[in-house]
Amino acid sequence: MASVLGRNHRMFRPLLVIAFTLQLAGASAAADSVSDFATGLQFPVKLLLTDQGNLLVSEAGPAPNTGRISIVNRHGVRRSLMEGLASGGHASADGPPLGPAGLVLRGRILYVCNGDGGLIVPGVVARTQAPNPAGPPSPLSSTILKIRLSSDVDAIQFGFALTPAHHTTLGEGQVVTLINAAGDRAEIEIHAAFRPYVRDPFLAVRQSNPHALIMWRGEEEMWRGEGEDDDEEGQSFYVADAGMDALVKVDTKTGRMQTFVKFPRILNPSGGTLDSVPNSIRLFGDEALVSLMGGVPFPPGLARVRAVNLRTGAIRPVIDGLTASIDVLPQKLKGNRDRIFTLEFFLGRLMRFDSGVGTQVAGGLTTPTAMAQDPNTGDLFVTEFATGKILRVPVP
Repeated sequence: MASVLGRNHRMFRPLLVIAFTLQLAGASAAADSVSDFATGLQFPVKLLLTDQGNLLVSEAGPAPNTGRISIVNRHGVRRSLMEGLASGGHASADGPPLGPAGLVLRGRILYVCNGDGGLIVPGVVARTQAPNPAGPPSPLSSTILKIRLSSDVDAIQFGFALTPAHHTTLGEGQVVTLINAAGDRAEIEIHAAFRPYVRDPFLAVRQSNPHALIMWRGEEEMWRGEGEDDDEEGQSFYVADAGMDALVKVDTKTGRMQTFVKFPRILNPSGGTLDSVPNSIRLFGDEALVSLMGGVPFPPGLARVRAVNLRTGAIRPVIDGLTASIDVLPQKLKGNRDRIFTLEFFLGRLMRFDSGVGTQVAGGLTTPTAMAQDPNTGDLFVTEFATGKILRVPVP
């Protein structure tokens, strides 16, 4: 898998009272129950369900600045919503570009996290990093884009495309307006720009890599609400910054940001410590569940899920004993019971946690990155990074 990810890159690096520990209760879904739902995606990273039951998928793309947002309908047919988004290379030369990641859809406004692709290169010393001497491939790297659509996303049948000139215009703080073949409009602007680098005692240079986000007002879930942005006052994004090992709070009205939580380094029993690498965030009540992948070399059993109180910033354990955890998905069941799903990237494993016991739902997945749940059937849609597929996984 190292050839897929790049050896040094860090992107791939109330609830319960006590932490879950990994207790396998046996596989509950045979491998042949998992089916292909969609194919032909280009390194899919994150996905979400629209109001009409379609999927929005962020894709890193096969080359610099070929990032893409796709719509996959309920029959598994893909069409482009936005092409030409920022993407760039890993810190090592053997991995695909990194680009669009976390998504929030609110009415006709789509927010997109753009990763750190192309910002860094390998340092002189092993497992260190340095700024790319050629500069980033796009001024949109390590930003949140705001895309205002003139039609509901499910109704848009023809895509939009950004050009290098559009990237330059957006980097200068201007708004770009695109019109597709049907006359739909997309107004695009940079909503928030993260600081690209800081000095770091472990990596020499540490980069920002906004990888997932939620929106929260303070009283109710706002990660996929209705309407426009005229009531954004008082709301915030909470962004999992996989590069800075932090949860960053961003004002939805102004784009002003502050570090809300710094995740502590993970003690490695083999010696030293590892980066936490937060890469997924999900809203659950007044807490955020954050999956922490752990850093290179991704030792078994050191990845985890933590809950962050969005009022106080307090961190508490939820699940331990995972390996390279890449996504977490909570579910509220009848009787005020909680269920949590987790994905593990290298193990290719989908787990379900009920009452503290972990059960394998599916194994043998190929570099899974994200999941979304069908509200009608309970099935999970799971993206596979290396194969460019979306799988449908039945959940017993």
